[in-house]
Amino acid sequence: MGNYCSCVFDNLQDGKIQEIEEVIRERVKIQADPLDIEPISVYMYSLNTQAIWPSDTLLKSNIRKLIAIKYLKAVKILQGFAIKHMILYGPPPISEQVLELERELPQISFSALKNSDNLIMMPTVKIRDGGYYEGQWNICTEQPEGFGVMVYEDDTKYVGLFRDGIKSGYGRMFRADGVYYEGGFKNDLFSGKGIILKPYKDFPLNKIVKRGFFTIEWETMVLKKYAQIVKSDIFCGNCNSGRSGEDNARTHKKNESAWQGYVLYSGNYFKGLKHGKGMMCFNDGSIYNGEFVGNMMEGNGVFEWADGKKYTGNWKANRLHGEGVYAWPDGREYKGCYSSGYRDGYGMFKWPDGKDYVGEWLNGNMHGIGTLTTIDKNGQRCLIKAIWEDGKKKKMLN
Repeated sequence: MGNYCSCVFDNLQDGKIQEIEEVIRERVKIQADPLDIEPISVYMYSLNTQAIWPSDTLLKSNIRKLIAIKYLKAVKILQGFAIKHMILYGPPPISEQVLELERELPQISFSALKNSDNLIMMPTVKIRDGGYYEGQWNICTEQPEGFGVMVYEDDTKYVGLFRDGIKSGYGRMFRADGVYYEGGFKNDLFSGKGIILKPYKDFPLNKIVKRGFFTIEWETMVLKKYAQIVKSDIFCGNCNSGRSGEDNARTHKKNESAWQGYVLYSGNYFKGLKHGKGMMCFNDGSIYNGEFVGNMMEGNGVFEWADGKKYTGNWKANRLHGEGVYAWPDGREYKGCYSSGYRDGYGMFKWPDGKDYVGEWLNGNMHGIGTLTTIDKNGQRCLIKAIWEDGKKKKMLN
């Protein structure tokens, strides 16, 4: 018999009219695109113009329609690009390590460039080398340009500005191994002012803060948050520990250095390398403040070891080289020339008991003509002028 039987309605005509109205009111699904774009791709609507919808339902429906229109427009544009790609709905996939870094570090706002005829915001696209990009594109060059988010195949995430498809301008970079960089980029490389932090099991936060590494409150906040995050088991410090400086120079072959791995650098970059003025902190809390050339300490700089030693002077290829002053916390001090990390040339060494040596040096030892001043039991100064060899008196001179 059914719902439209004559037993239910007064006449057959009434039943047919009701049936037509129900068919018209039936909700139908409109598939916007064969791609799986989840909730915004499917819209439910009714042809019953007399129905009254709640305002929030209408608002959500209109927003979904606008998003769908924008999305489909982007799909149409990207389909014409020569670059191989696959369009996704949703943000780029991110590794757990990067998510933890990004979630805990203080947020910073980035401004997208104003959209124009050539510049338009696009949804997430899987592009070359297995990377994912979401952001602005230049539809003329068919390359990312302006503000965007790129997640690379190795799970590195970059948030910032692009030009011609590569990092260019200010940005933030998170690596899955815990390395964090924020600052300038040019041609995909660090450039200009920037700060980089590296994970280490015993991150020397207290030593860094006490010694006033940062003077900007925001940078100090980033440092404190980062030091807490990298203690997590999901991060592993890859810094090689080691001792450095004059005291252990003799334990290494000539022309070799054993600087500790660094955990923090703030300063200038050029073509991806530390270059110009900068400050660097090592994994034991030692700090270098000075000039860099090609990723190495070179030029004028001050190195303060965690145990209190301090060197102020010239550097070359990460070694003490040129004129400088080396001071020990127990009062010893050397003023003079260095070569490849050793006292070499003319210099003066003072001991806290009043003894001193003035003369020539070679490979860290008294070598050549020099005068050693000692203090006898009666407090009298005694001068010994001699020719020295490998730190030992070879021949007395009048």
